[in-house]
Amino acid sequence: MMDDARRALRRGVGPGESAGAEGQAGGRSGGAAPADFAPLRGADGHARPLADVEGDAIRHAVRLYAGNLSEAARRLEMGRSTLYRRLRVLGVAPD
Repeated sequence: MMDDARRALRRGVGPGESAGAEGQAGGRSGGAAPADFAPLRGADGHARPLADVEGDAIRHAVRLYAGNLSEAARRLEMGRSTLYRRLRVLGVAPD
């Protein structure tokens, strides 16, 4: 079973999709391109630590919503207190 999952990931088959879903109604054509996962890979091509990816997502959301932390937290689907705590850990002082 684990080998099947690894092969599916290499082909770009996402959760809830079958390997034969391309071309069928609701399936993706061609699967996920390697560039889709670029933000998740480090310079060495390996997976980045989750804390780094999360930090990038938080910083991006804060910029995207012009510093509106309530909106950033809502869009990230986390509590405002959690967002403030994570910002402190990242060394980003909320205004």
